[in-house]
Amino acid sequence: MADQATVETGTIENPGVQVTGVTPAEPNGGAEMSHGIIELETPGFFTTTYDRDVVKFGWASTPINVITRKSGFRKTMSLKYGYWSLSMRESVGKLNLGSDYTVSADDVADKSHPELKEFTVETANRFDPTDQIVFKGVNGCNEAGDVIDLLPCNALVTDVNRANKKITLKFLNAKAGTVIPKDCTILILGHALPEGEARVTPHAASPVPTYNYMQKFMTSASVTNEYLEANKEANYGLTDLAEANNQQYIEEIEKTYVFGIRSLTYDAQTNAPTYTCAGIIQQLLEGGAHKILIPKSKLNDDTIIDSMSEIFTGNTGSNQRYLFDGMEFYTSLLKIKDIRKQVNVNEPIRRFEYDWSRIRLSNYSLLQMPYPFLDKFGYSNYGIVLDLKYVERRVFRAMTDDQLDLMAIGVKDSKELRCLEISSILVKYPPCHALIVIVDDEDEPGSGSGSN
Repeated sequence: MADQATVETGTIENPGVQVTGVTPAEPNGGAEMSHGIIELETPGFFTTTYDRDVVKFGWASTPINVITRKSGFRKTMSLKYGYWSLSMRESVGKLNLGSDYTVSADDVADKSHPELKEFTVETANRFDPTDQIVFKGVNGCNEAGDVIDLLPCNALVTDVNRANKKITLKFLNAKAGTVIPKDCTILILGHALPEGEARVTPHAASPVPTYNYMQKFMTSASVTNEYLEANKEANYGLTDLAEANNQQYIEEIEKTYVFGIRSLTYDAQTNAPTYTCAGIIQQLLEGGAHKILIPKSKLNDDTIIDSMSEIFTGNTGSNQRYLFDGMEFYTSLLKIKDIRKQVNVNEPIRRFEYDWSRIRLSNYSLLQMPYPFLDKFGYSNYGIVLDLKYVERRVFRAMTDDQLDLMAIGVKDSKELRCLEISSILVKYPPCHALIVIVDDEDEPGSGSGSN
């Protein structure tokens, strides 16, 4: 009879463990098994789930670039180009006296032959003999000799000493005792010729030359063919890389169009020239655009009205202009009750793919929007006013967006994405544009005015 097998019975420890020959210890000193404990003891045991789409951030709005591209461009086949602006005769001057002048009785004793008086002015070149002028804010008298509110005080210029910045004049309707401020603004009305006179000092509408350079802009990105062919956890391929490269390219042009400086330098080794173009800020400051300084303590409805008046008068610009605000400038305006009311009441205006809020003064209006590049470069308290009728993009070589196969030409096993353009921005007729700056009270101009 065959031998029977004998089976011993007993208690089995850890019955849930099915691996033969292994007697595991209590995990983690008897603690309950958890996600956190396993991740701590065995890093990488669990997979990490990623969104397959790559989030693109940090791209700023580029309205200057968008607007100038939508407005068209002028083809210019030279790396240095110029334009002529018509310089018309100025019709506003200013006295530059050591103290206020009080009209004497002798000055006006004989109405037919008034005394000739000499005055120093800031700029004599804009005055001519036979000019009829008005002292702004000074009341004149009627034929009976009575001073009438708002009746302008007139005079005739009889001689001009341009070298010494002096004009000689005779009062037409001033009254003895009338005070003329030492820095009084003078308005030039026009010529008043004596009988028999047949000519006046000729004033040509003289063109004034201005120039700028074309700048060569380029961005590139390179990617190996192995990267393109490999499986990837994220959706980031050639199209995404091209989009990022294009955005970098547009932002670089935007920053240059605003903050760039006109220059021509030469490479120390090859002597190759490098041109950089003047940006908007340089062109405005050098061209005589309005620069309006507003102290923080005086930022109110009145100063904004005064600023708009300065922007829209004395030039032949458009009734609607565009204001690009640093964030400090923008929020400061919105804290002014009347401005906030206008922004809240008026619907945003859609222009050039952007929404603009509107500030109105009669039939004049400023369309404004925050402009983040000003903040990036420390110009948060600035506002740039542009009359887009006089802003022009000049192009030597239009933008090309190329994909180069470097493997095909035996350079390396990769592809290169390249954006290239040779262009410049031109701001014509600077008096139609302005820079507005909100300054600390200690930086207020000594004259106490909000502009200079």
